[in-house]
Amino acid sequence: MTQPSAPVGTLACLVVAIAGAAAGVAADAPPRAESGQTLIVPDAHLDAGEVYHVMSGEDAQLVCVSDAPLQRLVAVNRRVVGYVVVPFDRKESDPPLVAGAFRIPAAAFETGVSALDDLLRGAALLDSASHPEITCRLAEVKSFERDGADGPARWTLGAAAWLEVKGRSLRKEVVASVTFRPFTWQTMGRYPGELLTVRATIELTLEELGLGKPGPPWAERLADRLRCEVFLLCNTVPQDKTLDPASPQAEFSRRLRIIMLLRDLDQPREGLVLARRYLRDYAESAPALNRLATDLLTADGLRPRGLDVALEAAKRAARLTEEKDAAILDTLAQAHFARGSPAEAVAWLRKAVERAQGQPRLFEELTGRLKSYERFVEPQAEPPPGIER
Repeated sequence: MTQPSAPVGTLACLVVAIAGAAAGVAADAPPRAESGQTLIVPDAHLDAGEVYHVMSGEDAQLVCVSDAPLQRLVAVNRRVVGYVVVPFDRKESDPPLVAGAFRIPAAAFETGVSALDDLLRGAALLDSASHPEITCRLAEVKSFERDGADGPARWTLGAAAWLEVKGRSLRKEVVASVTFRPFTWQTMGRYPGELLTVRATIELTLEELGLGKPGPPWAERLADRLRCEVFLLCNTVPQDKTLDPASPQAEFSRRLRIIMLLRDLDQPREGLVLARRYLRDYAESAPALNRLATDLLTADGLRPRGLDVALEAAKRAARLTEEKDAAILDTLAQAHFARGSPAEAVAWLRKAVERAQGQPRLFEELTGRLKSYERFVEPQAEPPPGIER
């Protein structure tokens, strides 16, 4: 395995030392940005190289397996946020990464069984209410080696990282695979920008994490040793950067934070407070209100979904547009349907279909939704012959 040359090794160690001073001791990671979907990158890291931001939501980023005698559990987390730093004008002799920090929402681990999810988030294990996040920080790059000369640049990286779980810090040795994926039309199918992936497999024990088993019944249902597989897709274009010119950055970031609180951190009170503040601040903007309502109605995994706020936002947007915007009327119909009022939903969706005349694609989408909603509305019985309505 190739060790960095003396000047490069000194520089890498210096960068990591500066990073440690900037981020604090042990596993302290920088705080989340306003959107909650990225971290605030310290100046020392910005000066050290190009920042690649972790993209969350679609990938099984962290897969933890407990293979006990009486039960095999797999918990998946798709909501890891953070970044890694690649040296500027990087040469083959430079380490592929010189810094990195991550935040892992404890409430975002999912097993596919709600009772097990509740147990995992509960006080006996991760205690997400008191310790909402697990943090991780790259502490040291020890070695790196290029894997082959063909294809995407891939490196095997030997490193040490600080991990903090429930206030307990742990330094862990890690062997990771880092692959650079320059922009192509294939990568564009995932995200715009230059991509980088980090893969690793880490073994952790409950003891070193400071976790205990929930009780005697779990003695042989929860393993003492866990295997955690890591896959992080990182991008030079941050996830909270709006690519829609119609959606201002500040508004987009606020909506992302609302979703993050409701979905990732399981903090519904805080999320709904921010949602109602958004309603007040954008009370005269129909597009902004419609975007919030759409997010609350369609985003995956919200706990709770905030349907009252979604309905209020959609109603306000419809009034501001004098009930003439088909897309907004569709959002209002979806809000009524989600709240258990299919008749109201059908009535508004019929208006939306009328307004969508001349918009073939939208018209087709709305008529399809109308047919599906009408199945939930009891047809009115025809009156007996000779009796007028």
